Amino acid sequence: MVPIRRLYRAALIIGVIAFSLYVNPLATLFAQETPGDIRRLDTPGIVGGHTVNRGAYPWQVMLLNHWGNFYCGGTLIAVDWVLTAGHCTYDVTVSQVVLGAHSRMDSGESSRQTIAVDRVIRHPQYDDRSLNHDIALLHLSRPAVLTRWVAPLAFVIAPADDALWSPATAAVITGWGATEEDGMFATDLQEVSVPIVEQAHCEDAYPGAITDSMFCAGYPAGGKDACQGDSGGPLIVANGQGGWKLAGIISWGSGCAQPDSYGIYTKVANYHEWIVTQTGPFPTSTVTPTPTPPTGQTGSPTPTATPTPQELGIVQNGSFEAGSDGAWRERSIRHSTLIQSDLPISPHAGHYAALLGNADQETSRIYQRVKLPAAAHLYLVFHYQVLSTEGTCGRDKARLYLNSQRAFEWSLCRTNTTTSWEEAVVDITRYANTRQQLQFFAKTSRRDPSSWLIDDVYLTTALDEQRAGHVLEAAGIEDREAEEDIELLYLPLILQK
Repeated sequence: MVPIRRLYRAALIIGVIAFSLYVNPLATLFAQETPGDIRRLDTPGIVGGHTVNRGAYPWQVMLLNHWGNFYCGGTLIAVDWVLTAGHCTYDVTVSQVVLGAHSRMDSGESSRQTIAVDRVIRHPQYDDRSLNHDIALLHLSRPAVLTRWVAPLAFVIAPADDALWSPATAAVITGWGATEEDGMFATDLQEVSVPIVEQAHCEDAYPGAITDSMFCAGYPAGGKDACQGDSGGPLIVANGQGGWKLAGIISWGSGCAQPDSYGIYTKVANYHEWIVTQTGPFPTSTVTPTPTPPTGQTGSPTPTATPTPQELGIVQNGSFEAGSDGAWRERSIRHSTLIQSDLPISPHAGHYAALLGNADQETSRIYQRVKLPAAAHLYLVFHYQVLSTEGTCGRDKARLYLNSQRAFEWSLCRTNTTTSWEEAVVDITRYANTRQQLQFFAKTSRRDPSSWLIDDVYLTTALDEQRAGHVLEAAGIEDREAEEDIELLYLPLILQK
């Protein structure tokens, strides 16, 4: 009978075991027999994979126990929530999570954020023997700061996303665990691609052990699998838009990468209602960067880009690729650098974008003077994304100004969080043949920060048919609040003199 791998049980933490933990904290010392010939993957890792590019999977989480040792994985699904396996919270204290890590060993990585866990919510029907309903939520004591290394991942929802993770779909699993059965943990984060398996084949491989909350992934011949080192970690699938969604939680299996012994994963789609009931509503299509698919994996087709209208070349550094070169003036109450490459998501193009907001009680703006040409039609085109934890729309605001006139306003809140870069086309013909100060502006309230990202700004006099049907009309509202906010922005500069 194959033993279940048990987590740290206090009654067994004695002499030799303590020494063994020192040598290998997740050695297979805490074994307990259980019916069913099932081996739990307490902290499974990756067999048959390879090291990922740094920052490729910014939702990947390490769980630390009360000794500060890594023992399980997880997935960041919101700025203050991590999804993991239920058995990673059973008979063990989840003390902290580590976000933004690439190396398991290098605690000095500048990308890391270590945050305490203040609440553990294990599924009420979790069964520690069968591992049915093997899912749990961890609430963080403070929200994560979103960067290019730390970002949440959306999860699949049934039935809307069923096609994304149907049988034979190539999925990706990631973790720091053993690269061979009973081997040593990986130093750097590993990835491997495995196909999702027909449920009937999964049930044949594990007679009587597979429930409706589980599914299999892997190869009949074995060779690629999760292993000891990172239970609770993600199984992700392409979302059809160049990104990823969370479909499974690494749960258990028989051995590591053995023939006819698939890896078993918790079916995340079954738990959407339960998750949202615990966390409160947040976007189900969370913004995520696009990682590079593992070697040998066929990625989802790249969408055909919409042709770009002819740019007039009037907006300087509209792509932001020159960084803070002086073409755009930047103002932030918190003295933040607004045009940057260290972003919570990938830019629309290139390496730089403007990041406004992104903190509590922040007022920020970028602006430049432009001479608008005389034209029968004149349009401002730019790309944006909204990231927000604000539950009430109307508190956090993003605005486009021409001089002191508000051309358009967006409410930054969870409901309006975007799932990908959006293109805005604003008709500014009323301002043709004038000099204007073009300004992108964001203001956040006291809590639950929002971010407004801007990229690829330009002017054009003609639109293709597709864009012509989605034009926003500049409101042209004289805005005294804009003047007050501008004065507020300059106040710290005055006080510094």
